[in-house]
Amino acid sequence: MKPIKILFFSDTHLGFDYPLNPRVEKRRRGFDFFQHFRNILNTAIREEYDLVIHGGDLFFRSKIPINIIDMVYLDLFDFAKAGIPIFIVPGNHERSKLPDSLLISLPEINIYDKPMTYTLEIQGKKICLSGFPFVKGNIRNSFPEILRKTNYTEQKGDLNLLIVHHPLDGASVGPVNFTFRGREDTINPSEIPAQFHAVLAGHIHRRQIHEYNGTPIIFSGSIEKTSFAEMNETKGYVKLTFDDMLHYEFVDIPTRPMHIITIPWEIEQNDVIPYLLDEISLLDRNSIIRINMNGKKHIPENRLRQLIPPTINIEQGFK
Repeated sequence: MKPIKILFFSDTHLGFDYPLNPRVEKRRRGFDFFQHFRNILNTAIREEYDLVIHGGDLFFRSKIPINIIDMVYLDLFDFAKAGIPIFIVPGNHERSKLPDSLLISLPEINIYDKPMTYTLEIQGKKICLSGFPFVKGNIRNSFPEILRKTNYTEQKGDLNLLIVHHPLDGASVGPVNFTFRGREDTINPSEIPAQFHAVLAGHIHRRQIHEYNGTPIIFSGSIEKTSFAEMNETKGYVKLTFDDMLHYEFVDIPTRPMHIITIPWEIEQNDVIPYLLDEISLLDRNSIIRINMNGKKHIPENRLRQLIPPTINIEQGFK
């Protein structure tokens, strides 16, 4: 028998930098997020995955224009027609609840609007997927009771997975490797029952794997770089296979390079633009660039758009 194939991804943040009526014509990053999202769903169809799991933050915020909601849900609707079930945990950006729509009423689209355990049978194996929407506040103390409400003890399968949108102790983020430990907003991995073969976690944008008492805790990371704190991170999704044992591997998604250009203090204001253009000429024309002005005056955005390739995203900041 073929191994059971599961695709896990998270933190798609759809709608980010995707204005519906832009006042200024320039390259928008929101198209990249949608393209990665659609490519992942198409990969699941093309490579015949048995099920797909989304670890939360489908949207980039809770109040989403209806047109963006429809775009996302039409993609899910079309994906569901392939017959592959998808399971989605609402994240903190959705404030723990996805918008209602008839487009996501198909039986293949399963949303954790409360703590619950979904069960399905694939190739004679019972798969149990326990999860709950993001919990604001002290998840550390409330986790055991919330987990109990999933009824996971009554649904034991050949493969048991726990899906959450929370950090767990040991998860690290950012350029200085901040590590979550002992916080109220962090799950204590010692509370994870041995019944679960793995924990699939969203919310943390850096992909990583930790083990606690032999249980892998897998953060798929975000599918795109949402800030310059993630500029050196590789993005992608996770492929899991199950053939009486669980195996997992990260799959990379090509993303646009990010760069920070810092204007030296000794550069005069009149020399900022020539210096900047020289620096940009050395970079990939699909780059996303942040300029640290180092006390210099900001350059008008329309002036920058006239000078740099239209394929580049650029922002200015202080340092």
